Order: sequence, then C-alpha cells, then structure tokens
Amino acid sequence: MYNLLILAIVAGIAIWPRKISIAAKVILTLAVTAIVFKLRIFALFSGHWLIPPAIPGWLCLVFAGLFFALLVFALLLIVVGLCRLIRKLCGGAWQTPHDKYCDLALLALSLIVATWGLINGAREPEIKRYTVTIPDLPLTAKGFKIAVLTDVHADPRCSESDIIRLVQRTNALSPDVIALLGDNMDGYLHGDDGSLAEKLAHFQEFKAKYGVFGVVGNHEYYSGYREWNGFLLDHNVQMLENAHVDLPCRLTIAGVTDHMAEKTGDVLPDALKAVSGAKHPAILLCHQPLNAQKNAESGCFLQLSGHTHGGLFPGLKQYVAVHNNGFVSGWYDVGKMKLYVSNGTGIWGGIPVRFGNCAEITLITLQ
Repeated sequence: MYNLLILAIVAGIAIWPRKISIAAKVILTLAVTAIVFKLRIFALFSGHWLIPPAIPGWLCLVFAGLFFALLVFALLLIVVGLCRLIRKLCGGAWQTPHDKYCDLALLALSLIVATWGLINGAREPEIKRYTVTIPDLPLTAKGFKIAVLTDVHADPRCSESDIIRLVQRTNALSPDVIALLGDNMDGYLHGDDGSLAEKLAHFQEFKAKYGVFGVVGNHEYYSGYREWNGFLLDHNVQMLENAHVDLPCRLTIAGVTDHMAEKTGDVLPDALKAVSGAKHPAILLCHQPLNAQKNAESGCFLQLSGHTHGGLFPGLKQYVAVHNNGFVSGWYDVGKMKLYVSNGTGIWGGIPVRFGNCAEITLITLQ
C-alpha cells in the first residue's frame, strides 16, 4: 500500500503537472514505479520479496538508496502539495514556473539525506559494553561475559572480509558465551553461486569459553530455516529451539524459536518449555522482543533480543514500537526480568539506512 502511495504522490505532484512531453512523463513514472516496487521485482528473481537476487552489492545499495530518497521526497511533496492547494484555493495557479526548481531542490535534498543514511547504515558496528547487577547471581557466574550479535543480514552487500572482521572483533572481547539472536542472512544456502555460505562459514571461527549459541530469526524462515539451522550446527553454533544448556558456571542459556514459525508450520516459540528442567538461573535468547512480558513468566532473569534495529530513523521508530509492545532499543525492566534490545549488528538490505542509532556488538557482564 505504501508503495502505491509514494508513487501517487511523486507522480501526481512532481511529474504529471510538469510541462514536458507525455513520453517523458511515462518514462519518469515507470522509473519511479520500478524503484518503489523494487522488492516485488526482486522477488521475481529470488523467490521472496525479502531476499535480494544475485546482483552486485553496490547495485542493491543504489536501489535501496533511491527508494529511501523517494520516500523522503514524497513526504516533502505532501507539504508542497498542500501549499499549492491553498494557493489554488486562494485564486492562484496550481503550478508556477518556479515550482519545478522547488521540486528539483527537494529531490536533491532527498538524495543527500538518503546518501547520509546509507553511510550511517554501512558503518562498522561499535562495541557497547554494559555491566548488569543481578540479585542472587551465583558466585561462580560473577563476571560472566556474553557477547551479543543479531541481525547480521548477510547478503550480496556483505563481503567475506566483513564477516571475518566481525568474528575477530567479537573474539577479541574474550566472552564466556557468544549469542547469535537470528536474522543472520538474507539468501538461500544453495544460492546461485554459494558465496553466502562461504561468508557465513567463518562463524565456525567464533571463540568463547562455553561456546556459541543461536536462535532463529524471522528472516531465516524466508531463507530456508532448516537448511540454515543445519549449516550453523555444522559450524559450531548450537541452535536452541525451545531448549536450554546448563553451563558449568551455574548459569543456563535458553533459546526459543520465532513467531514466524506460525506461518511456516514449524515449532512455535515457548519460553516455558525452553527453561523446563533448567538447573540454574536462565538467560533467554529470543529474536523478537514482542512477547517479553509473557517470557518473563518463565522465570528467566534476562532476555536478549534484536529484530527492531533500534527503529532505524524517526517516524519508523514509533511504528516499530507499536508493533513490539514498546520495546525498540536498550534496556527495559519487564517484571522481575531485564530485557535488552540490540540495535542490530548489521542491517537489512531493503532499507539499509540509520539516523540516530548505530549498529553494535554488545558485551554484557553480569555482577
């Protein structure tokens, strides 16, 4: 629906009122249509609108940047259109010779904003460190460090060196556990050239005292959940599907599946089942923060989530909050459980822009 709205605004205000040939108007309208419906067009080649086709990463960024620029342009044109409507109602002309320069200036501004957003979105994730005091934490777990990575979204934009660098930076933190919270990839395991699997094979180089634990995100379901689950298991990532592992330091790491399982017929998330029989206080890994209140009933003292990307930019952040029970970024107290929502270690290629937040590798130390 929003695609049609963007197209209608741009075409109706900035293209068709112009004194140019019909052929030029049609060509410009078709170009805008191709950009705003890029995900649907991609789906013709990849099989799913959230999976990019096998095209160069720079081309993915160009399409994404142009889409976001048109989104910004459409928002600006709404204001311009209202001003022109008022002018028309007051007896003036709907279109003046100077309006085309105004539209071009707004388009240039939109392109600048989109470029800046892409630059921010492509920045290397920063290291965020937190120390959390947990009442009644076992003495053997004091100083326990967990490195959190989520929403890597490896796709054609992501190079093998990017993954290697991510692994090296995470290992340098000397964590006791590495937690992968899902949405690791956007693409199929057996894709056109197999390059995505080659990149993510470097996950086997993660090093943590007690191991690497992962849960599935919604994008794994789009990308071939079972195949990727097996791949990660083969590369030293222990996937937790409503299950847990008791650690020697008297902590339990538990993990649940994702709500997207409801649409695919896979195992639904169940925090109570995940911690059933756990011997120690539990940390819950859960891709989406949506059901944190319900998960708190499981008795876990900490939930780690991603999915929201911190809201990415003003306006979208409020939308994300509505659809995630207000959980968007940072720390929350949910009953007796603490919840941390990461901004994400990577970014989805559909809208890879950031304003006001940054990608992160999170290191949480328990005290």
